[in-house]
Amino acid sequence: MSELIHREQCPQCSKKGEDNKKDNLAVYDTHSHCYKCGYHFVFNSAKKNNFRTSKTPVQDDTWKEEYKGEYHPLTDRRIRGETLEKYKVKVELDSDGNVAKHHYPYYNQDGDMCGIKTRIVKKKKFFGKGITSKDNKLFGQQLYKPGGITLTICEGELDAMSATKCLVTNIILCQSIMVLTVLIISKQT
Repeated sequence: MSELIHREQCPQCSKKGEDNKKDNLAVYDTHSHCYKCGYHFVFNSAKKNNFRTSKTPVQDDTWKEEYKGEYHPLTDRRIRGETLEKYKVKVELDSDGNVAKHHYPYYNQDGDMCGIKTRIVKKKKFFGKGITSKDNKLFGQQLYKPGGITLTICEGELDAMSATKCLVTNIILCQSIMVLTVLIISKQT
């Protein structure tokens, strides 16, 4: 009888942009099996103890092969190429020149890039490669020094890049709109 050791991301499902929760693959003491796609792997008896038995992420450099593309502007989101370059977000284009994928880099607490999160645009699918754990810095955090007086929380990577554009280049406009809104509300009451 095999003993379940842990669950992790299925390599076959992740190639298709699936298994975002990274738990489809059940790793047992003698084999591993994906209950979604049916991927199955039997460990070599001489190497069967060479697998991860803790929840500590193992450095996996295969993500570096996937981290490709250019700092191409995202015109549908009005995000300039310079902003993508600042955040090191790479974009892959399809054969027609349309945006196919976004690759968002993630950094560990030491400031080293350790993984990417990829978005397949047409399917709106996300998957991670490398170490994209909750122990990493938040997306974009490596760009700012600690100890600031303002904290802006965004839901996603695209929102973070858009907020940077608004807060840095349009702060006077944003403040003017808020003052104007306050004046309009004051006159109505």
